[in-house]
Amino acid sequence: MRFKILGPLEVSDDEGRPVLVSRRLHRCTLALLLLHAGQPRSSGELVSALWGEDPPLSPDVSLRSCVYGIRKLLPEARLRTHPAGYLISVQPDELDLTGFRALADRGRD
Repeated sequence: MRFKILGPLEVSDDEGRPVLVSRRLHRCTLALLLLHAGQPRSSGELVSALWGEDPPLSPDVSLRSCVYGIRKLLPEARLRTHPAGYLISVQPDELDLTGFRALADRGRD
């Protein structure tokens, strides 16, 4: 898989075909998780980031539904529930942000 979050969110499968993440809430949630790939994000943190001061009546239910929708788009076990919240796993070469951070670090050195 390939994930691009520097600019508009783009996801492609192992064959390079685009994976359509059509719902705005799914795109925002996936982007938030990818910003912290490999680190669990709590439900409270995600709810706060997604809805701010105006969450839906059942924010945890809405979040679980959103995560379920994202899981259907990704290979099995890529996005999983963690004791601390939700965790997305990516390889370093799958996420453009990781490559950018590596280049920035090399530039500073």
